[in-house]
Amino acid sequence: MLNTLSAIRRNITLDVAGQAIALNNKLGRKDFVFYAPRLRINKRILALCMGNHELYMRRRKPDTIEVQQMKAQAREEKHQKQMERALLENEKKKRELAEKEKEKIEREKEELMERLKQIEEQTKKAQQELANARDETKKTANDMIHAENMRLGRDKYKTLRQIRQGNTKQRIDEFESM
Repeated sequence: MLNTLSAIRRNITLDVAGQAIALNNKLGRKDFVFYAPRLRINKRILALCMGNHELYMRRRKPDTIEVQQMKAQAREEKHQKQMERALLENEKKKRELAEKEKEKIEREKEELMERLKQIEEQTKKAQQELANARDETKKTANDMIHAENMRLGRDKYKTLRQIRQGNTKQRIDEFESM
């Protein structure tokens, strides 16, 4: 039997001769016994066991108020950084999407401008063909007045624009002069 002496601490016993270290349960069973030939080695192992147990107990203790506050602050800062990162990522995605949309609109604009130029060229060509196909001898007085107004740069749209720009008196004067 092991003759235990004063080195009992936290369920660890060291025998009198210093040749054995035993770990005891509260139920009285011996789970682990370690034998070493020298007392100095046993004392070191005992010190190591007790140090490990102290560290274990420290980890199990509830944190002090200061440590709890520091941990809460660290969690809050981490959460804030995550929110900022998510916001930044969201802004990047929105910016990329807007740039893609802008590029798409620019391409469509260029295509429409090209199409407009083609239509304008076709219209001019059709007007020239129509002008060449007209018989000058069959023009009426209204046709001649219209041609003169067009030559001077007056058309119905320009006249209406000028009328809308002036005040009422000018509009009346413009209307009467027509």
